[in-house]
Amino acid sequence: MNTMAQEHIHSAGYWGERTDWLIVYAVTRDSSTLERANFQAIERDLAGTRYTIERSGHWAVGWVDYLIIDPTDTEAVEIAERAQSRLEDYSILDESLWSEMELEAYSQNVELAVKWWAKRQHETITDDALNRIMGAVAERAREITEDAWPDDAEIFAAALEVRRKLGHPLHA
Repeated sequence: MNTMAQEHIHSAGYWGERTDWLIVYAVTRDSSTLERANFQAIERDLAGTRYTIERSGHWAVGWVDYLIIDPTDTEAVEIAERAQSRLEDYSILDESLWSEMELEAYSQNVELAVKWWAKRQHETITDDALNRIMGAVAERAREITEDAWPDDAEIFAAALEVRRKLGHPLHA
C-alpha cells in the first residue's frame, strides 16, 4: 500500500495532515459499480478503526476518493491487507452489495430511458403508466448491469403491454 505522500509525489502535491497514512482503495467519479461496492465494503469493514476518506481534485477524472488508514492501527492494517488479498483472488468483496448497486444503476437507466421515450411521444403519460412501463421493461430485461440501457423497441413493447392491461390510453 502506498502512502498519500507517495501517491501524490509525481502527479500532484498533497498538503493534508495524513501524509504517512496508507491508501487502501480509491474510486473516482467514473468508477464502476463494482469499484464503488468494493470501496463501500472495505469502508464498512474498517468501522471502528482509524480510517478516513480524503478527496482530491483531478483534471482528468474530476475527483478521487482515497480510503486511507492510520498505519499505526494494526486492526485497520490487517483488515486492509485481508481485503487486498481477497481482491487478488476474486474481484468482488460483497456480491450482495454489488448486486444491489447494479440493480439501482439499471433502474435509474430504465427510468431515464422510459421518461425520454415518453417525452418523444409528445404526450403526457400518467405517472402510474410510466411506473408500470418501467416495471414491464425491467421484467423483460436480458441483463441487469449498470451499463444496460433499454432501447425504444423494448420500451414500446412494454408500453403496449401496459396499455392492454390498463384497457385505456397511457396519457391523462
